[in-house]
Amino acid sequence: MTCSIAFYAVANDAYVPTAVMALRSFQRWHPEFAYFLLGTINTFSPQSHELIRRYGIELIDVDEAGRFITQGTNKDRYPVEVFYPLKAPELLAERGYDYSIEVDGDVFGPEPFDIPRLKSLFKRTRGYAARPVGSLARTLMHKRQELNEEFDFSPKTVSATLGLTRRKIWRRYEAQAGIIYWNNTAMAKIGLFEKCVEIFRKCHGCFEADQDLLAFATAIHDIPVRKIGHPYNFGFFEDSPWVDHRMERRFGRGEFAGVYALHFVFAKPWAELEQPTPVKIHFVNAWRDFVCQELGADAGRYFREVQPIGVIEETLSQVTG
Repeated sequence: MTCSIAFYAVANDAYVPTAVMALRSFQRWHPEFAYFLLGTINTFSPQSHELIRRYGIELIDVDEAGRFITQGTNKDRYPVEVFYPLKAPELLAERGYDYSIEVDGDVFGPEPFDIPRLKSLFKRTRGYAARPVGSLARTLMHKRQELNEEFDFSPKTVSATLGLTRRKIWRRYEAQAGIIYWNNTAMAKIGLFEKCVEIFRKCHGCFEADQDLLAFATAIHDIPVRKIGHPYNFGFFEDSPWVDHRMERRFGRGEFAGVYALHFVFAKPWAELEQPTPVKIHFVNAWRDFVCQELGADAGRYFREVQPIGVIEETLSQVTG
């Protein structure tokens, strides 16, 4: 059976280098797959276009700024492009790709995927596959704490406006959206993007980015979600309701293999590492080494921190005093 797969990221002009490096970190292992970047093409600088062309990444022009005008506490917190990942699966389905892997710019591919296992994951995914971060009840609690005047996200309001029942609120989950494994064909049939736009409109634009919006769309429209483990979206266990103790023990022995896709959720690899641990130091250094190999002398022009952190034992002794 065929299994056509594409990777994609989204970016505005300022975020192009991080998005391109994220895609390239997987492309170096899997050149047989397709790689796409979504954004508003006429806003990209010549330097951005040059970097995109360098790696043979295909641009998809998207401009939905008029449909995603954020309101409330998170008004203008992030650029509009943070909502564009929700459109990509349908656009890629139109281009003949059955499945896609969404990666944020702060995502890194430390080692190759086990392709038979990856294809098996896709074949068993009827909607999308992702790592849960908590229940939709938790999401709603956080949304209420935003104290948005435009839409309060109370149980009464979401029930009346969105049709969200108590059962769905407690049984459905919010997924970590930095890395998602999509069944593009299924998303095209569902019409995911327009459903997300409609929810955004009904909630008066009170969304931070795509993650909480996707959580609502998934619950309201009963989109099937396959849960994945940490090897397919590792975030140092910092945004997860559970810990993979077997993986944790391997890391404790200095064995870092077995992570296919890593998300630097809170510790960006191009910034100073404020709370170093052996695991974070290992993967931050792996990212910095990769970027320096790819960009050479230009690495420091695109990213603030690209030098290796140093010997792990010395670094930790300085931190702990």
